[in-house]
Amino acid sequence: MGIRIGYLTDIHLRKEVSGTSIIETRHCRKMAGLLPSALARMCRESPDMIVCTGDVLDVSTGPGVDQDLRLCKKFFDDCGTPYVVLPGNHDPLPDDFYRVFPVPEKRLLLNNCELIFFHEDACFNGEQSSKRSERSLHTMADILMRAKCCEEATLLFQHYVIYPDRNEGYPHNYQNDDEIRSILEQSDRQLLSISGHYHSGIPMMQKNNVSYFAGRAFCEKPYSCYIINASEHGIFIEELETAKEIQ
Repeated sequence: MGIRIGYLTDIHLRKEVSGTSIIETRHCRKMAGLLPSALARMCRESPDMIVCTGDVLDVSTGPGVDQDLRLCKKFFDDCGTPYVVLPGNHDPLPDDFYRVFPVPEKRLLLNNCELIFFHEDACFNGEQSSKRSERSLHTMADILMRAKCCEEATLLFQHYVIYPDRNEGYPHNYQNDDEIRSILEQSDRQLLSISGHYHSGIPMMQKNNVSYFAGRAFCEKPYSCYIINASEHGIFIEELETAKEIQ
C-alpha cells in the first residue's frame, strides 16, 4: 500500500515581524505569499499527509512572532490535508510553539508505514546545536526495537541533521548524532531519516542500511517542496521546484 507525504522545510516566514534575514538568499518576506501556493501544489499530488521539519519562522521571539506563527497555522489548516509541523532553531521553543500548532503524536501508523516525529528536539540555553535527550533516545530505541508493526517503511522526522556531517561553518548536526545513528543501525526495518536545517539540502543517501535525506530550504530559490513515496518497493523522493509556478 505505502504512504505519500508532502514535505517542506525551513520556511523562515516574516510578515508581522519587521525586517528580513541578514542572509540575502532567504526570502523571508515573500513567504506569506508563497507558502499557500506551495501547500496547494503539494495537495494536487494527493498526499496522505504534509510534514514540515521546522524553522517555520525566521525569529523566535519579539513583536509579531505570535501573529506570524498563527498565520502559518492558518495556511496549513486551509490546505485541507492532515499535517504535522515541527519546530526548528529559529522557532519558539516547543512548549510555546505548540500553544499554536497541534502537538503531533510521537508515532503514527498509516497505510502500513510508521512515522516517528521528534518534535521535542530543540536548542536550549543558547546553544547553537541540538542534543537529543536521553529520554528521546530511549523512546526511539524502544519503538525501533519492537517487532515490526508496519511491514513497509519507517520514516523519522526531525529538524536537525543526523548524517552526513554538515558542521563546517555552522553546527547543523545533532551533538550526539553518533548515538542516534547507532540506534538506527540496530534496526532491521527499511528506515528513512528526514531532516531540515541544512539549507542546501542533502540528497537521499545510505549508510549502514539506513537512508538519510534533508530537504532544501523553502525560503530560498527554487522554493522546493517534495513528494516522498514509501512502500515495500522502496523509497522515492520527487522534488517539486515551484519557483515558476508560485510567483
